[in-house]
Amino acid sequence: MDLQRVDDTDFSGGSRKRMEIEVGNCSRWSELPADLLVVILKQLGVIEFLLFACVCKSWRFVAIALKQEFMASQSPLVFLMPTKARKYGYFYNIFDNGLYKAGLPHLAGNKCVGFTCGYLVLRDSEMTKKKANIWLVNPFTRHELKFPSPPRRYCHVIVASLAKSDPEFVIVAFSRLHPFVQFCTSRHGNWTIIEYNKEDPLVIVDVTVFKGKIYILSRNGQIGTLNLNSDHLVTYLQVRSVSCPIDNLHLVASHEELYLARFYAKAGPIKVHRLDFVRMEWEKVKLNGEILFLGDMKCCGLSFPTPSKARTSQPLNRVCYLEDARILGGYRARYVAGSTNEHVQVTRKDGKPKIFISSPVWYFPHLSTSVDSVDED
Repeated sequence: MDLQRVDDTDFSGGSRKRMEIEVGNCSRWSELPADLLVVILKQLGVIEFLLFACVCKSWRFVAIALKQEFMASQSPLVFLMPTKARKYGYFYNIFDNGLYKAGLPHLAGNKCVGFTCGYLVLRDSEMTKKKANIWLVNPFTRHELKFPSPPRRYCHVIVASLAKSDPEFVIVAFSRLHPFVQFCTSRHGNWTIIEYNKEDPLVIVDVTVFKGKIYILSRNGQIGTLNLNSDHLVTYLQVRSVSCPIDNLHLVASHEELYLARFYAKAGPIKVHRLDFVRMEWEKVKLNGEILFLGDMKCCGLSFPTPSKARTSQPLNRVCYLEDARILGGYRARYVAGSTNEHVQVTRKDGKPKIFISSPVWYFPHLSTSVDSVDED
């Protein structure tokens, strides 16, 4: 991934500053002791970490050795993609206001529709190509997955690996607006469709992976599992329904717990419930030194780790909600913080908007080094 730090006075064209390290005598840089390099790495953000690995072989060796541990400590970024992007998108850090231009594959003719297990989900921007593909691109590991587009319309995609000796993946495509859910494995490439009547209360509105199972949420608030190799594709759990309105619900798997979050971007505070698998009921919880990240795209998660106070001025125990953005000029890509629904700027406030973008997406670096595994039975 080619990276540039963008001058925050104008990232729509014009002055740009590359993040570069002056290496007048590269041999001396490469001779720095590994212990010192580890200390340096711990002071960096995720983008600087990637640049660090490009300095020389010895630095790259240290970065690779610490990559999983390092990524596990990083807070989310916002991914922004110009609608006519061919090679580049942007990563924005809401905690230090850093904006980075990133070279990525398969952007041309596509739009980003979400995040799943370290992958950005790219699809045909107009959904008109007869032989269009879904591309899953991990910007940090450079791994890519390609699937044929599903036969029915969809808005969101999640991916998981199948628990097998040979690498194999499954993706699930769904939409809150359409009464069907579709899934496909990388081995066969054929789509299985589960279709409901449009008015059926069991229409699936959200999907997530948790502890080896694919969990689904129905329109009426029921929760169940998606079974890939069974005559009964969906099995519903005997769980007491949550005691809050069922609209705008999000499943969030995090911290070894399965959560249900309800949030309106412009109406009312967030409500979070945890599924108690012993009592089989939803338990209302409060955020404890954490931030819940939600978005219009399928990109939600409970922040772990929480950014250190030294690196963020944003309050904890808040929800950050990315709204549907139309322009990368500054005032439409924003998040909402706290029960007061305060609108906080994500990009610069000044200047005339110049670059049109698709909806912004949360990217979670701490999920970029592994893919959730599910049992096929």
